[in-house]
Amino acid sequence: MLKWLVIMFFALSGPALSAKKLDTALQSRINYIAQLSDSLTYSTSQDTRWEVSQALKDSLKQIILSPGSFDCSYDSFNTVAVVASKDERVRIFTWNFFNDSGFYQVNGVMQLNPKYFNEVFYALTPLRRSIDTLRGQVGPDEWLPALYYDIYTYKYKRKCYYILTGFNAGNPILRYNVVECLFLEKDQTPKFGKPIFKMNEQTLDRHSRLFFLYSGQATMVCKIEKKEKIIVVSSLVPVRFRKEGNRAYYAPDGTYDYYRYSKGIWYFKGMLEEFGGIGNKELNGRFRTE
Repeated sequence: MLKWLVIMFFALSGPALSAKKLDTALQSRINYIAQLSDSLTYSTSQDTRWEVSQALKDSLKQIILSPGSFDCSYDSFNTVAVVASKDERVRIFTWNFFNDSGFYQVNGVMQLNPKYFNEVFYALTPLRRSIDTLRGQVGPDEWLPALYYDIYTYKYKRKCYYILTGFNAGNPILRYNVVECLFLEKDQTPKFGKPIFKMNEQTLDRHSRLFFLYSGQATMVCKIEKKEKIIVVSSLVPVRFRKEGNRAYYAPDGTYDYYRYSKGIWYFKGMLEEFGGIGNKELNGRFRTE
């Protein structure tokens, strides 16, 4: 482990470089750290995986605070999920630390484009208190942890919205998928959760996010079809008699529900009758809901 820390020190604190060579050196540094971060998955030592996970936060902070870092490529990361908005304003890094008993912990950091924001780095600190997952709004320091695998960018009334889809394996008993809105405004702390999801067109009640809790032995589809502007999710049902309400016994039943976007709101529409294989498509990028 000492070798890892020594390598990280030299990777992050090299000699001062001229502006002409800065971009090349920074990209090389990113690629090198991406290679080292593979230990998150491939190391057989729990202690090594933990120390790498913690060191990665500091490494990414140093990179993000470096001039020109937003314009670099992060495609070399294999064990870190990296999603970036279409308008090039935000990028989020999330990764899993898993211990030998099978429990997961999701970590992350957020990078904002210095062209539009004064603060460009935010550490994502997992929430340590109970909230209403359907209605609560949180910031980076009270984050509902999820490994993000997609981000959908759109505008409504001249404001940008970023819909994130994420996954948390949690533990062997329960896991969840989440769909929520990231809202950014200049000189303000980013916020997760905005009341733009409506379950019934006849009521005024809105949800700040979609939250799907189900069995740790199951997997579900939860994705945005950007061309059609719909969110497709597996329909979850209890798999054992008299287990209704116990989410540890919920799993997909083979059908799909969907939400459709219209004038700033995502409306629940019920079962997707003709999905044309939509639920079985591979997700964009290298990360899947599983």
